[in-house]
Amino acid sequence: MAYTINVFGSSNAIIGSTGSDNVAIFGSNNLFYDRGGDDTVAVYGSGNNIVGGSGNDTITLYGSSNVVSSGGGNELINFVGGGDKLLDDDSHFADTVVGFVEGSDQIQLSGGDTAASAVASQQQVNSGQDTLITLSDGSTGTMRQDVSTLTIQTLKVIAKSCS
Repeated sequence: MAYTINVFGSSNAIIGSTGSDNVAIFGSNNLFYDRGGDDTVAVYGSGNNIVGGSGNDTITLYGSSNVVSSGGGNELINFVGGGDKLLDDDSHFADTVVGFVEGSDQIQLSGGDTAASAVASQQQVNSGQDTLITLSDGSTGTMRQDVSTLTIQTLKVIAKSCS
């Protein structure tokens, strides 16, 4: 079953259903945990944490300083506000990022991927309108704009702590 979930206020912990939920978060410092399904999540507040599930989610960050932990699906992540962060906690990066602003937003990779290999692999696709990043496991992520000046500082790397 899918739900429509509207979150007001701060410091709430919300657990989605296994269906395709529609979620709007208006407050700050909330945690939304997706249990599956192809969810649509709109975040208007700041300092929120979104944990993606196994579905192919659409997550739009209108606020600022929000953190998205990518789940097992192919997420579409829209950076509209500023200072947001995408954590690629999945071993297979297959997300599409729109509106990424270098120097403001961040993408953190996990596992054996390095920022240097991600930067070296970037290539312009779709007539130079998008940037495709290929990681060491062969997975790819698409950034829906020309970020051909992508730097190692933009892609912060975290070591995968468990095997």
